[in-house]
Amino acid sequence: MLIYAACIFFLVTLGSLILLLGLLPNRSQRRLQELEPSGEKTDWVTKVIGIASPLARLSIPEGNWETSPLRIKFINAGIRNTNAPVIFYAAKTLLPLVFALAGYVGTVLANMGLERNALMLVLLLLATIGCYLPNFILNRAITARKRRFSKTSPTRRI
Repeated sequence: MLIYAACIFFLVTLGSLILLLGLLPNRSQRRLQELEPSGEKTDWVTKVIGIASPLARLSIPEGNWETSPLRIKFINAGIRNTNAPVIFYAAKTLLPLVFALAGYVGTVLANMGLERNALMLVLLLLATIGCYLPNFILNRAITARKRRFSKTSPTRRI
């Protein structure tokens, strides 16, 4: 069992390292970025968008983006980036998988000994939480922005 846990730790660490090295610029790339004018610097966000685009295609709805209720939610939250829907839908696709996998690994490593139905219920619950987490975060951002506006706007006295 200890070997199994060590293998999982090694694979997760190795995967994180590969992802980190792929996203961060190395020393020579940083020097080149310093020499470039500020408008032409490459941004790590473009790399994340490039990775997230195929994931977002799995769950992005078809239709007109200009009249979409999600676009209105992004505007209400103060998010005006054109890549916001890509990141949002990539998170809605990836987070249920990540949460369910983390729950499964956690139950196996903790030797919980859950029955098959109980394990499936836990994994389904975690996947559901992962699916609704981006919506929850977006709604919290909307609420925080509305609160900020109400606190900073002058009150009308009649």
